[in-house]
Amino acid sequence: NEDIFLSSSQIHDESDFTIEYSKMTSISTTGGGRVDPNAERRLGNPSDTKWSEIDKTRLYLIGTGLYSFLTVALHPLTVIKIRKQVGVTTPELPTSIISSSESVIKSNIHQYYRGLGVVISLAIPTRIIYISVLESSRERIESNAREIILNPPASIAKYNNQLQSLLPFVTPFSGGVAGGLAAVSSQMIVVPMDVISQKQMVMNDSTYKHR
Repeated sequence: NEDIFLSSSQIHDESDFTIEYSKMTSISTTGGGRVDPNAERRLGNPSDTKWSEIDKTRLYLIGTGLYSFLTVALHPLTVIKIRKQVGVTTPELPTSIISSSESVIKSNIHQYYRGLGVVISLAIPTRIIYISVLESSRERIESNAREIILNPPASIAKYNNQLQSLLPFVTPFSGGVAGGLAAVSSQMIVVPMDVISQKQMVMNDSTYKHR
């Protein structure tokens, strides 16, 4: 058993000592004397919130709203970029709305939002899938890696010192693997979405109307 030293200024009476000792022993170890890999999380560090503790409904609603707003606002720039890349002429926006007819304004503006419906309908679930896979897999990979390092199986227990030196790399490693899994999962939707929306962006008026 490890000795625990507490200064008299921190412990004022016997009841305080009992509380402090109980917290420290319950956080640092689990049953059978095994080191708890999530001990630091249970100390209540607000900067290290687990994915399972997040209000996902609120996260998705706020995130979806912000992402949709940015998508709508920036979509005309995407249309201009795609059309320039393939050499399709982009109609100029009216320099003065007051001096332009209403039909011309609507026609020109409408062309800058081609493909938006496809992007909105598929990009939102894609973002949800990406965030869910990223955070859930990162948390699971990191937890399992810490468990193996702090409580190694008997077959690798002799390498305990070497395993302890890997602890600083657990978080970046789990983040990298989780990021790869999330990217692969989301790209299964993003690629078909880009193909469909970009085809609509470069269509001429007659083709787009009879698509």
